[in-house]
Amino acid sequence: MRVAPILILHSILSAGMILWVSGCVSALKEPPAAVQAELKDQKIETRLRAGIHERLKAGLGWGYVAAIREDGKNAVFAAGKKTLEPASLFLDVDSVPVGSVSKVFTGFLLHLAEQEGRLKLNKTLGEVFPRLKKTDAGKITLFDLGLHQSGLPRSLPSLRLKKDDPYADIQKEEVLRLLGEWKAPNIPGLKAPRVYSNWGYLVLGLVLEKVYGQSYSAILQNKIFSPLGFENASIHSESTKTRRRSRSHRSRVARASEGYSLAGDPLPEWSFKGFTAATGGVQASAADIQLILAALESPGESTLGKAIRLSMDSGIGWDSEPGHSLLWKSGATAGTRSILLFDRSKKRGLFLETNAPLATDSLAIYAAGLSAADTLVARIVTPRLATADEIAHLKGRYHVVSPSPALTGLVISETLGRIVGHYSFGSATAGVLLLPGAEFGSWNVAEGELNIDKIRVSSPGDVTHLSLSISTGGLVTVYELEKEPVKVEAYPAQE
Repeated sequence: MRVAPILILHSILSAGMILWVSGCVSALKEPPAAVQAELKDQKIETRLRAGIHERLKAGLGWGYVAAIREDGKNAVFAAGKKTLEPASLFLDVDSVPVGSVSKVFTGFLLHLAEQEGRLKLNKTLGEVFPRLKKTDAGKITLFDLGLHQSGLPRSLPSLRLKKDDPYADIQKEEVLRLLGEWKAPNIPGLKAPRVYSNWGYLVLGLVLEKVYGQSYSAILQNKIFSPLGFENASIHSESTKTRRRSRSHRSRVARASEGYSLAGDPLPEWSFKGFTAATGGVQASAADIQLILAALESPGESTLGKAIRLSMDSGIGWDSEPGHSLLWKSGATAGTRSILLFDRSKKRGLFLETNAPLATDSLAIYAAGLSAADTLVARIVTPRLATADEIAHLKGRYHVVSPSPALTGLVISETLGRIVGHYSFGSATAGVLLLPGAEFGSWNVAEGELNIDKIRVSSPGDVTHLSLSISTGGLVTVYELEKEPVKVEAYPAQE
């Protein structure tokens, strides 16, 4: 099967989900004139509140938190649940992991360090780390790393990343050794294309720690958090890791930054230590992030203000192209998605976070008045309500009829008022949300990012049969499954 492994791979290797060539935000165009006329009188906050309400009503996600900067004023709000059992409402002061939105902070720090005379962005890694001077990596400039055009791949090669906590055990020596072994791609006469690289930002974290002689966390606190007045920001660090390991992974005990699958399963928190936080380790509240939005609107003439302005001009830390009037940066952890978006021409922007692996981009661009609808909601709105008999017929444990290289089974159950499925492939599972399709016995499967799978239920003889269609990149794969004639025990997430 293709979808579930891809989802797990993204969770394992990525703290930022948008790829340069395929992210939905990177294809933004001005909406048609009629749509612009309809949207121009609505504020970002109006559209965002309505959009979050529609998502929660449709079963898309559990909780959302947002910060808005518009007409020179701030607004923060939250909706839905922070935790599921025991239930706890999301608050705008809750601290959430922002994932790769952290790279924006790293971009600020790089320009700040240059303003302070600590480094030059045109310096090579060979000049910063003499041991790399005669290597391919030694020719990479800090500017190249910041713009993801160094040629480094998305993540560290030959490094054992733990599925449940991929950044916790990365060591400085290992990163530098792998840099020394790395061979640049052979692209005659061409500069390396822009390829998103978490590895590159790990290296930038090392650079910042070297030039400041402090941990990345301390630099961030002293240079950004304190000057801007952050009150709930920190690094999602070892203290969180210790807390998590002290209790069951499956329990729904309240904690500062809960993340869930669409099926309601608690997902592991990620922890960051030292330089690794430069790629995705910041956690902050919406009340804190609103201060970033205000600083983007009016950076001021302080050294930090100049660094913020330079980052907007250079594109370092952002997903948007250098010089673009619309700035954005998306982020992700195992169980959260986020986006920071700012329109320089209109001097307004927003931050949006959800505690589920559910794309936030389409809602953000709708709220900003750059599209006519939240396309994710538009794709999954249910045309009808499922009957109780239909749901009872669907629920159960299924096995794949024909051999499959990936998918081995599927459990469909009802949890927290939603019909959910758990794909099994090897020793891993992926939780998805099932929504009634247009016809009786048909279901749409929402997995939170780009693909919507299809299920068709039939009953030849006494056996319930499923056809599961997975669409990935235009390729559709169909799996045939049969229900096992046994009662499904409660899935651990429901206990």
